[in-house]
Amino acid sequence: MSIRRQILLRRLASGWKDARKSLERGSTLLIILALVAGSYLLFHTVFHYLLGLPQIGRLILERIFQLGWNAIFFLLIVSNIVTAFSTLYRSDEVKFLLTSPLDFRSIFQAKAIDNLMYSSWALVLLGAPILTAYMHQLGVLWVWWLPIILVGLTGFMTIAAVFALLILLVLLRIAHRSSLRIAFLGLGVIVFGGLGAYFFLFNPPSLVVSGPATFGTLNQYVLKLGSQPFLFSPTYWLQRFIISFANSEWSTATMYGGLLLTTGLAGWQVLLSVAKRWWYRTWQVLATGDREKQQRYVPQMAKPVRWYWRWMPPQIRALFVKDVVQFWRLPNQWAQFLLMFLFLLIYLANLFNIAAQFNLNEPFWKTLIFFINFGFSGFIIAAMISRYIYPLISLEGPGFWILRSSPIKIRTIFRQKFLLSIVIFLVIAEMIVVISNIVLEISTPLMLLAAGSLIIMSIALSAIAIGFGARFPEFHETNPMKIASTAGGFITVISCLVYVALVNTIMALPTYQYFQFLSHNAVFPTRGILIAALLLIVLNILAIWFPLRIGERHLYRIEV
Repeated sequence: MSIRRQILLRRLASGWKDARKSLERGSTLLIILALVAGSYLLFHTVFHYLLGLPQIGRLILERIFQLGWNAIFFLLIVSNIVTAFSTLYRSDEVKFLLTSPLDFRSIFQAKAIDNLMYSSWALVLLGAPILTAYMHQLGVLWVWWLPIILVGLTGFMTIAAVFALLILLVLLRIAHRSSLRIAFLGLGVIVFGGLGAYFFLFNPPSLVVSGPATFGTLNQYVLKLGSQPFLFSPTYWLQRFIISFANSEWSTATMYGGLLLTTGLAGWQVLLSVAKRWWYRTWQVLATGDREKQQRYVPQMAKPVRWYWRWMPPQIRALFVKDVVQFWRLPNQWAQFLLMFLFLLIYLANLFNIAAQFNLNEPFWKTLIFFINFGFSGFIIAAMISRYIYPLISLEGPGFWILRSSPIKIRTIFRQKFLLSIVIFLVIAEMIVVISNIVLEISTPLMLLAAGSLIIMSIALSAIAIGFGARFPEFHETNPMKIASTAGGFITVISCLVYVALVNTIMALPTYQYFQFLSHNAVFPTRGILIAALLLIVLNILAIWFPLRIGERHLYRIEV
């Protein structure tokens, strides 16, 4: 850890005299500051509006806080599991450290801290302004903001990391007795079981109550909002920690802050004790499995894959087959993809609940939910593409020089990666739009509009991810989660989200005018649709051409 700290400090201190590096670092810092400030202003406005609602505003704000941070806690557990699989078991650094005169507990602790930083940095970046806006609205003095964030987020993230690593150790310990397939099956059962326990056993109150608009429905709504949450949840402790400071209840604040820290520290000690007994054994299980796969592999195994690409030129086909086989052989890649696909299924399942709660025959709700669903679909695709497409170039690793020395042009390699990402995410995007619009009973013209828009968005988002992935490659890193967590990955995520936000902003006005046409017999928004179409054409040309251009140029210049 001391060596890592020295390397980090030297990287931050050096390179500022180089104009190009200074520009890149300055741009990254500016983007981070803009993101933090924008997040704070957004949530400050939302929380201020909710607190302004008479009688129920405070209850709604507390319920949104609980539901949102419970979801974040669950996502942190899943993120730590996926990242730990690469950090603790698929890292060359771990192989090197195991040959040193260090005990397993020390190695595990250092890599577990490393894993916690990589899997939770986004929460710190986005969670800090959310908590700051929440504390500001509740009236917490500004001198307490930083201590509350440090104590609250440290305990919150540590508890999630302990849960995740204990689950992973138990699953891989089971794999020692059975197989890795059973272990991953157990991971899926835990994910579905955790969601089921949360939604059915703890019964989180809904923000929507079905029924006619009567005083009885209003009473039912208020009672649901004011119901007692699960008392042993880290989210509840975090919320009570902040509210106690707002009410100057110092003893209560100390108790809940102490609960977060002591639970995290106690869990960490339990984790280290379990890891001292099990971690090296589970690492041997995975290492043995890798050797068995290498011994059993024969070249004929790839023939069924090649059959699907015979219509392609030989060079493109070879690159496609290489990427598909490489993806299948690396569990840390397809495990992440399956988990993201799981969350996609959860989102689609929630649409059935929305369809049951709202009267979709009314034009207002139909148009509003269509637009919200379109926006969420775009953000889902942006998150998946920035996570899985951005590392494609970097995952070639030091072997990239083999592709450079082969009789294949850099442009061919670059465009093959771009084409691969388009093929994968076009299928996912169209699946999202078709299923969601069928569930929401959206009309055929709107469904076709959404389908066409997501096709263009998928192409543009793939271009952004591939272009920036080639502009900021990390050939020395084999973990896709770490590659996506670099400064270039962060710029890619922000660029994708800004692009989706601009698309939704451009489409907002014609969507509203179309609602007026349906409900108030207004004039069909021909002019608004044409202007929006022109703006979208210009935006997508820039989003596709510019990243691809700078990425391809950079690949020509670099040497591995």
